[in-house]
Parts: sequence; C-alpha cells; structure tokens
Amino acid sequence: MALLKSPLSICVITTGLAFAASPGETAAQSSMPLHQGSITLEHCLEMTLRTISGTPLIVEYKSEDGTPQYEFEVRDQKGGLWNVECDATTGHIVEIEQHVTADHPLFAQHAKLTLAEAEAIALAHMPGRVERYEILLDQDGPAFEFDIQSDVGREFKVEIDAVTGSVESVSPEYWEIGEGD
Repeated sequence: MALLKSPLSICVITTGLAFAASPGETAAQSSMPLHQGSITLEHCLEMTLRTISGTPLIVEYKSEDGTPQYEFEVRDQKGGLWNVECDATTGHIVEIEQHVTADHPLFAQHAKLTLAEAEAIALAHMPGRVERYEILLDQDGPAFEFDIQSDVGREFKVEIDAVTGSVESVSPEYWEIGEGD
C-alpha cells in the first residue's frame, strides 16, 4: 500500500485524536472542536492523493468559515509543493494551492504586494508572531498565507490576497502533524 511509504502513515494509522481545551479553559470556552467532523482523515487523504499524486508532508486540522477542514501539504512527483484542503463534513476537495516563489512568472505578473506588506496586513489583523509563510497561486490568483501564533496563544492561518491586500481568510488551526520544508 502506497500510504505506508508516506511520512504521515503512522499518524493516519493511529488517528484516534481527541480534542481538549487549553490549560485554564473549559471545553465551552475553547474554540477547539469536540470532534473531527463526519469525514475521516483517511478519506480526505485518499481524496487529496487522487487530486495531487505525491507524498503528504503535513496535515493540519482547521476551521474555515466555521467548516472543519483537513489541509494537506503534498510534494508532487516533480518536487512541487501543494496545499489541498478537504472539507471534513463532506469529503470534497474545496481548494488547491500551489507553492511558488515571489519571482514565479504568474505570481510576479499579478501580485501588487510584497511579502513584507502582506505580513504587516496579516499582523495588523491578527497580532502575534509569524511562524511560517507561504507564497501561493490558487484559483483566485496570487496570495500569501501566514501561520501566526496569536497573542492569545492560538495559531491561526491568515491568507492575504496579493493583488488587493484584502484578508481572504482567518482560520484557527487546532493541530498539525508532519514536517514541511
């Protein structure tokens, strides 16, 4: 089975993950879900690998607009990196993003913001510390995505449209498994 060759295979085989509140919080105060949604991690991984053939490196569980999602980072067979988001309530792939560099022809042609400008917008919207950033192309065009450890102790993904500078999404991240580049 190809899945067993993946760095995430141990995680997938042992997913019996439970969520709990942070120290000092009750479950009602926590923004963490009490369950993973009706679709399993394994199903979403299978759908992801049907979409982008390759090796999954990271899986994150987050909420986007109140909908639980698994986001997989996958290295394709040519070495490219992709984010594939799977709705954890339907099992459908809802977004595919390609990792690029700022000098990628399509990104450079359309982006109006620099990384520093996008980071300033993200931090103004969600104060904290940037843990990681990605430069992306998706169906909506070029974007920057920041993983921000917020000042209130939670990690959020903040996506900034690289053309308009608008905040496209702010998504709490509940857990992450794996290692990226």
